[in-house]
Amino acid sequence: MKKKISIGVCLIFTAISLSAQNLVPNPQFELARPSSPDYVYQNPQMEKYQKGCLENLFRYTQCQNWTMWLGSTTNEAGVMTETVKAATNCVPPWPNYVMGNMMHVKTTLGGSGIVNSDIPAGTGKVKISCWVYVIKGKVNMGYGPTGSAVVSTMSRYTCRWEKLEMVKSGAEACNQITLYSSNTADVEFYVDAVSVVKI
Repeated sequence: MKKKISIGVCLIFTAISLSAQNLVPNPQFELARPSSPDYVYQNPQMEKYQKGCLENLFRYTQCQNWTMWLGSTTNEAGVMTETVKAATNCVPPWPNYVMGNMMHVKTTLGGSGIVNSDIPAGTGKVKISCWVYVIKGKVNMGYGPTGSAVVSTMSRYTCRWEKLEMVKSGAEACNQITLYSSNTADVEFYVDAVSVVKI
């Protein structure tokens, strides 16, 4: 009888831990993207739109699973990303959430920022969250299929850590989280602890 109870308890804890598993690959920007003979990834990594060179508006960041979205085909479109250690930066750390690396993002225009399109969340109900520290502008966090957000939320504060959080409860097949500047202006922010969890 004791063996059956302990097996049942183990199964319950396993189910709880699986349901609370973060589905975002590289959620705290700890894994660097390996450079190749063709391209060396820098930290910070600055990417600008150049007509006739790379027409694609996506660029890779220095972190695995994260790309930049330039947002526009104008020469002014640019995004800078860098990974910084939470304890060695002027931004105050947030205990238990912001630790190790965090991503520093600056954009030159609205509607641009960073993207992770490798989230295997599927069609279920999920909670999406991250911690942001906005220096300038407003950060829009979106979640949905590649290319469009079905749910989104906007930062409200500057110069303090803020948890952005939302729930996707529809049946849409989603795989992408975006952290963009609002459509009206450029932005500068730090982000860490990005999370998509089934509920």
